[in-house]
Amino acid sequence: MPTLTLSFPHTLPPEEAAARIRGFVAELRAGHPEYAGGIRESWEGTRARFEGTVMGFTASGEIEAGDREVRLILSYPFVAAPFRGRIEAMIRETAETLLH
Repeated sequence: MPTLTLSFPHTLPPEEAAARIRGFVAELRAGHPEYAGGIRESWEGTRARFEGTVMGFTASGEIEAGDREVRLILSYPFVAAPFRGRIEAMIRETAETLLH
């Protein structure tokens, strides 16, 4: 599986950054169950492992809210590789909104 590793700077306390991410995922699941209803996450403090199906693609990874950045590691199927640029742009846009 291809992997995408991204970092997003922030000035929030790590717990607040993690809380915003948890809230976003909950809203995404509730608001768009047909696209993101299968997302499962397991949090330990400010670090999570996740997996699920988003828009028909199965993905998994880790996310960690640190003191100055949020780091995301996303593994996705080869069939989604042509959409890598769009996936990255969407994640970056969402992170910018959530973390500032």
